Amino acid sequence: MRVLTACLSVLGLLPLGVLADEFDSWVEHSPLIFLGTVTAPNASTQPDLPPSERTVIVKVDRVFRTRAILGNLVGKRVTVLKAKPWSSPAGRQFIFFTSSLIYGDSLALRENGHYDASAISAEDIPGSISAALGRAAESKLKTRLDGAELVVVGKVASVGPVPPGKSGVPKMPEPYAPRWWQARVKVESVEKGRVESDSVAVVFPTARSWTRFPKFSRDQEGVWLLRRDRLPGLPPGALTALDVDDFSDKTRLNRIRGLITAK
Repeated sequence: MRVLTACLSVLGLLPLGVLADEFDSWVEHSPLIFLGTVTAPNASTQPDLPPSERTVIVKVDRVFRTRAILGNLVGKRVTVLKAKPWSSPAGRQFIFFTSSLIYGDSLALRENGHYDASAISAEDIPGSISAALGRAAESKLKTRLDGAELVVVGKVASVGPVPPGKSGVPKMPEPYAPRWWQARVKVESVEKGRVESDSVAVVFPTARSWTRFPKFSRDQEGVWLLRRDRLPGLPPGALTALDVDDFSDKTRLNRIRGLITAK
């Protein structure tokens, strides 16, 4: 890990002195990353979060990663609940890796990690965060590829409701039922596994309550990472692509081929 950390630091992908696995883990679990100045240790702006040795009020100086729903936080005071007690004197700057804890008149955040700003250049952080997110995405895609039974490139020829079948799994009540449809994909190439014909049926949910799952339409082209899931209402052996990484356009094909070859 020390060798990896040194290499990434030289390449500008990590600030010097930062451990790669630690940094990547903090970034992955921290939707809000910012540079802040401690204004009051052992204090809190949140009535629902009593002051303690683990709470600290921080003025946000610069935001590196955030969610749109939080708005502009620069200049605002937030309360950070430390992962464990550590020295945070007033006037000291730290880079905080956090997730939301309490919303209200003020924001309370849960610390996932921190760095002393005097030890790390804040200018290195944005690029390092982007690199960490890239490594996480690559790792997740590889995991999905490893678990896929079939990887095909193709084009959707038709879509329609799944024919009635016995799944052996109880159906879900409305409004939670997925309302399964299937896309008939004309196969152009097989990157992993085997197919017995020139097309495959990919089952997908159409219900609004299943918004996070990929949905397909006629003439859609791309790369599918397919597996056989056992879910309510699915016919036996149905192929699915239920993760956001299970379908992509063809621009990601070379990347996918590289990960399959590297296995």
